[in-house]
Amino acid sequence: MERADLFSLCTSPFLVIIGNGNYCMSGGYDKYILLWNPHQNKQIKVFKGHGYQVMDISIAFDNGSFVSCGGDKQPFMWDVGTGVIVRKVKGHDQMINSVAFNADASIFVSGSYDQTAKIWDCKSRSFDPIQVLDGATDSVTGVQIGESEIYTSSVDGCLRSYDLRMGQLRIDHIGTPLTYVALSKCGRMILVSCLDGTVRLLDRYDGSLIREFSGHVNREFKLDATFFNDDAMVVSGSEDGLLYAWDVESGTATSVVAHARMVSGVSAHPDGEYVLTSSADTTLKLWKWTEQAKVV
Repeated sequence: MERADLFSLCTSPFLVIIGNGNYCMSGGYDKYILLWNPHQNKQIKVFKGHGYQVMDISIAFDNGSFVSCGGDKQPFMWDVGTGVIVRKVKGHDQMINSVAFNADASIFVSGSYDQTAKIWDCKSRSFDPIQVLDGATDSVTGVQIGESEIYTSSVDGCLRSYDLRMGQLRIDHIGTPLTYVALSKCGRMILVSCLDGTVRLLDRYDGSLIREFSGHVNREFKLDATFFNDDAMVVSGSEDGLLYAWDVESGTATSVVAHARMVSGVSAHPDGEYVLTSSADTTLKLWKWTEQAKVV
C-alpha cells in the first residue's frame, strides 16, 4: 500500500479510511479488525487478537502499523503486513474508547472509561505510559493530537486541550456530554459531537463557538463527526439511519438515508470526495459526495 493509502471504521461502532481511499479498516463487536478494498467490496485481511469488542483504531502515517483499542483495556499495536500484534502495554482500568497517533507515529494517546487519557511512546519498550492526563471527571470518549496539543472529549461536558510544550491545560465547558472530537485539516478548528443533538465547531485557539450544526438525531449513542473536503463540509452519522453533511460557511444541511439503523461511524477521505459509513445494521457503505451523496 502507498503512503496515505488506508481510510478506517468500526462496524458499529467504527471505521477508518486509509490514505488515497483504496483501502479501509473496520472493527466492532465481533472482536475482529478487517482490511477492505471498499471499491471492490473485497475483504483482504482479518486481524485477530482482541478478546472483546473493538472500539477504535488509528493508522500510522506510513500505513505500516496501527493501534487498536476496546474492551480489552489495553491498546494493541499491529504490523499491517504480517497481521501480528507487535506490542501491548498495561493500558487502563476500564474499556478504552479512543486512540490516536501523532503525525509521525512516535506516540499515541488512548482515552478510557476510567476518566483518563494516557500517552504512550511507540519507540520505548516500557509497559507504562509516559504521561497520564487525569483531568476528566467522567468517561473520556475521544482523543486527538495536534501539533503540540492533545484534545480530549468527555461525558462530563468538557473539551480539554493539553499543551504539552507549555504544560498548560485549557478547559472549554460545553455543558452537554461530548462523544467525539476531530481536528480540521487547517488546524484552526475543532469539532465535537454532543448528546444534545448538535455538532459544535470551535475555534482551536480560544475555544469560542464558530457554528452549531443540528438536524440529525444524537441523544443516546456515540456518533462520529468529521471534516470533509478541505474543511468545507462537516459530516456526521445519526441515530435515525441518515448521513448528514453541513456546509461550514453557510451552515446549510443536506442528508441522505444511509442505513437501516443508526449510522455510528463516518470517515471522510482528506483529499478526495469519498465518505465511508458504518452502522448498527452491521454494514459499511462507501459514498461519493459531490452535489448529492451516492453510494458506490
